[in-house]
Amino acid sequence: MLLLSNDDIAQVFDLTTCLAAMEAGYREMESGEVALGRTELTAPAAREDGFFSLSTMQGASRSLGMMTLRFKSDVAYWPGDRTTEEKYCVAPGTFLGLIMLFSTANGEPLALMQDGYIQHMRMATSATLGVKHLARPDAASIGVLGSGGMARTFIPAICTVRDITRVRVFSPTPANRVAYARDLSAQLGLTVEPVDNPEAAVRGADILALCSDATKPIVDAAWVAPGTHVITVRLEESPGVFERADVALRLGWGKPQHPLAESAGPSRWSVALGDPAYYERFPREGGHAKSPQMVQMEDLVLGRHPGRTSPDQITYFISEGTQAVQITTAAAAAYGRAKERGLGRELPTDWFTQRIRD
Repeated sequence: MLLLSNDDIAQVFDLTTCLAAMEAGYREMESGEVALGRTELTAPAAREDGFFSLSTMQGASRSLGMMTLRFKSDVAYWPGDRTTEEKYCVAPGTFLGLIMLFSTANGEPLALMQDGYIQHMRMATSATLGVKHLARPDAASIGVLGSGGMARTFIPAICTVRDITRVRVFSPTPANRVAYARDLSAQLGLTVEPVDNPEAAVRGADILALCSDATKPIVDAAWVAPGTHVITVRLEESPGVFERADVALRLGWGKPQHPLAESAGPSRWSVALGDPAYYERFPREGGHAKSPQMVQMEDLVLGRHPGRTSPDQITYFISEGTQAVQITTAAAAAYGRAKERGLGRELPTDWFTQRIRD
């Protein structure tokens, strides 16, 4: 079995490789020869202001002959004003996320991989697929909320499918947004401007990338102009943004938040946008919330849905569901390239197999 670190994977796995792998994965979904699963087990933690979470995703591909198991071990809590979630493994600042890759031919464990680099790449690439199929062809400006790892990966990825000339970023910590603007300006050779509030980042943006760790809405629907393409990771926007959308791309149906996690922190949207329960939870005067036309990623990739049909439409990408397809295809591609390059550390397979039948 090959042990691969984030540094190993970063040497061989780029945005172009990830994009091609994920598009192939969504095409395979049409055949029905993929398997997906997701679980989250929560339990009380030693600290009373948080909880323990063990979350897993499983995905298998017949064409690749591989299956992945991704798992994370986190203690989550809400510091200060309880508007953002923090998490760690062992101690603040360290995290545990691993991907195990198996052969579906004989069950052999093929790789054990750190998931951080792949996680950021696959999320950025899925958002980029949404931009490719739904954003206006002439989209040239991005508004970003957040300055962490996701924000640093999303914007370079989006720049591979649109000619971006300006980015405005808001992050609640001034030093973080200034550093983000400086670094991205140098990396991409375009204007990245730090701004003092979320509205300044949102207004006038052709593409809105919500990459913050906020656990309550920080974007007002009135700030979003016609023609905008909205990318949401944690539902930082008010329900009104979704109501204004004409076409919404989702990766699959979400799941309710676990009751323990719900009680441990601030209220979250515990129903997925687009589910019937959403309209029951957020009724509006004169009836229920407006429902945009929902479309699946595979329909766009296969050309079965036209996506945006007018420059004035608001389009919306919901980053939830079918993550296992993304992780499986990305991990398989990274593993193949790393093995070709002789990267990583080989661990004997007999360390993991046994003669005792369970």
